[in-house]
Amino acid sequence: MWIPTSLARSKSIRLGDRIGFQWGDETFSYRVAGIVVDLPFSQPFTVTARIWMNASDYARLAAAGDAREKAMMGIRFADAADEPAHWAHFAAHFGTPFLETVTDFAGLTSFYYMIGTVLSLLMTAMSLVMLAIALHAVGFTISDTILSRYRTIGICRSLA
Repeated sequence: MWIPTSLARSKSIRLGDRIGFQWGDETFSYRVAGIVVDLPFSQPFTVTARIWMNASDYARLAAAGDAREKAMMGIRFADAADEPAHWAHFAAHFGTPFLETVTDFAGLTSFYYMIGTVLSLLMTAMSLVMLAIALHAVGFTISDTILSRYRTIGICRSLA
């Protein structure tokens, strides 16, 4: 099976290690064949992990329990350019369009780019406001000090 980097790093799992999990009444054990970056599930703020297995292992797992309610299916394309043709074939096979969300790599990366841009602009604006407040406070402190010591400054000037 393939596992995401978030699961591998948090549990110190390496290639070739065995992972076991309970499904129904059976315990399944698989060898880690790959550690991959999974954008929607590899962030530190998620608690779920998605795993990948081949069709025969999934069929064996589905036979042990009700996989339709506990599993999420994903498709990995050997060539990303073939994706539209596969979705068209899928819709033609079932006679209805696929109405769920199709998330591709470009969509995920643009989403995270936009979020990062918005957050960085927000942080820049907040830092400029805080800088203006700090400069105003420093300027007020300096002018207040000069005005309060004005008499002393005048006496020192007249003596010089």
